[in-house]
Amino acid sequence: MKKWIEDLLKLQGVDMRIRRLSTRLDMIPTELSRIDSELEQDQEELKKAADGGRSTELEIKQVESDIAALNDEADKLRKQSAMVRKNDEYRALMSEIDTVKNKISDLETRELELMDAIDEFKNSQLGREKAVAAKAESMETEKRELGELENDLKRDIDALNAKREELIKPVDGTLLSQYQRLLGKGVGEPLVIVRKGNCGNCHLRLTPQTVNMVRKGVEVACENCGHLLYVEDGEDPGSD
Repeated sequence: MKKWIEDLLKLQGVDMRIRRLSTRLDMIPTELSRIDSELEQDQEELKKAADGGRSTELEIKQVESDIAALNDEADKLRKQSAMVRKNDEYRALMSEIDTVKNKISDLETRELELMDAIDEFKNSQLGREKAVAAKAESMETEKRELGELENDLKRDIDALNAKREELIKPVDGTLLSQYQRLLGKGVGEPLVIVRKGNCGNCHLRLTPQTVNMVRKGVEVACENCGHLLYVEDGEDPGSD
């Protein structure tokens, strides 16, 4: 195998590792954002539930106030009834008292319903809070692990970039420029193997002239996609 191929393959091996690590590194901010968004949404749902509970508590207080007011009204009516002398006035007051008592009864029923609801809410809210707390703890652990991974990836990429600087040195300037241009596309490998007369990148058929040049180890690119071509030692790039 020609030295230029060996040198470029070594460089490419490092560059592909850098690309993979960089791709993983680029995903971390999105993952952290997702976690923060989920945590925020969970807290918002807890707040909405708590607001609903407070609304029920406020309604209970209003019902209690209404019951107290009606009891006061009933007491006043009973005092009035003790002072009247006419039967029709007395019956009218008794009717009013009955109406007030019915209203009180309805409100007391509503109060019991609301108290049952608030008890159920408190139990369910406690469960929700525990679940959210457990999830938040797990996600905070995940965030810490992502932070550690981010540091590890950056350290590995820095080390590979330092290694890359050494691997660049023996590569011819014109060849390196062509390689860098292909690498910058971010898709596939700049230097690809030829098998059965086909380019290892675009997989299209190469011309016999190109295959012959690859066979000789000449620096040549695919006429279809422009990627650099090489062949493994002992393998005929044009054979089927």
